[in-house]
Amino acid sequence: MQHERAVLGEIEVMGKLGLILSKALAFIYVFLLNISKKKKKVTSGKILIIAAGHMGNAIMDIDAICALKDFYKGKNKMVYLLCALPLWKTFQAIGDMTDFIYMEHVYPYQGNGTDLRNVHRTISKVRQHEFEEILVTLNNAPLAHYVVAASSCNKSWGVFDNVKHTHGSLRYYFEKKYTDKIYVPVDLHETQRLKMLLKEIGVKDYHVRIHHIKKSVAYALPNRPYITIAMDSMSTERRWPRENYTELVHVLLDRYPYDICCTGGEVANEIYEYCAKGLPDTGRFHNYAGKTGMKEWFELIRGAALHIGVDSGSIHVAASVGTQAISLSGVWDGKRCLPYDVDIENENTCQPVCVYRNDIDIKELSCYACKVYGGRSGRGNNECYKQCRKGGTCLCLKNISVGTVVHTVELCLNKGGRV
Repeated sequence: MQHERAVLGEIEVMGKLGLILSKALAFIYVFLLNISKKKKKVTSGKILIIAAGHMGNAIMDIDAICALKDFYKGKNKMVYLLCALPLWKTFQAIGDMTDFIYMEHVYPYQGNGTDLRNVHRTISKVRQHEFEEILVTLNNAPLAHYVVAASSCNKSWGVFDNVKHTHGSLRYYFEKKYTDKIYVPVDLHETQRLKMLLKEIGVKDYHVRIHHIKKSVAYALPNRPYITIAMDSMSTERRWPRENYTELVHVLLDRYPYDICCTGGEVANEIYEYCAKGLPDTGRFHNYAGKTGMKEWFELIRGAALHIGVDSGSIHVAASVGTQAISLSGVWDGKRCLPYDVDIENENTCQPVCVYRNDIDIKELSCYACKVYGGRSGRGNNECYKQCRKGGTCLCLKNISVGTVVHTVELCLNKGGRV
């Protein structure tokens, strides 16, 4: 047994070393492409928008991306969209994407995609075209920066945090290859960042609002009033501890006349089972994790009296379908994603309520906006950094108490589901 563990440990070390080597080779590959690319005026009539991030980013960014498309179409340009397939499917589910030319299957969804295989595949696809301009929607997107550095274009646009990075100088090296950079404060919301980008490009009269997701499918909802809880996240450091979810579920079922519907991906099934173990009766606790399509999931959240989840896609879905959401919010990105900062309110949407740990002033945390300054979750706090590297939860999220969440639930329900 001990020998097997030693072998597995060696395999893991070799895998990590292999990934480091792959990323180093990818960096050198892009560096060489950058210094050797032709400097010429491109007149192809093609514009490339790179949409990075996950589902929540797609929901936040779609209005700005469509405004950019309309702007360039008005100039008789063809607009290409480079993004991961799950983002493309999200865009299609919530908006009209018929005028975009989608560059299929070349942009990864998980990780930063800077290993040699992903970098070579993506850049090879992009370099089959010549683009007059390249626009990147999200600054925390190293692969997008690689594409900009390796591609010949007249202009490249990006919005960046106005900070001095504490770690990972190579990670940010290719940011300086953009021709047009807009620098913003750490806490400026993503939608307002894109508004600044649009203004610089020349888009007039663009106003930020929460994108409204219209009902497009019929879905049989639970018979009794219910609260939805999204119990998973794309990354382990952004998952509230399952022990906390268990306590929260017990309190909500005991205190309120609502059923609880667990939502999310396959990962949430294990958390649901863990929470259900201690319940005397699971008749009011339902598992929808991984059992709905995207649009059915939208309708499940739309029909809820309240939605609870960590700062991830489900919170933005709730906002866009008009359901009051409570976001258990860490501060790894500062406040770039939440709370919203809108110019125009929409009665069909609903601003989420953010819950932070209340045992300390979050702005005073040494690791505040750790991913912005240090490039990794937990940087600036050794204990948190070590936990995150081992697959644990960020302390800024882990230390949000169940009592704080329950108090916020009480406030929301007493005001009819909206605050």
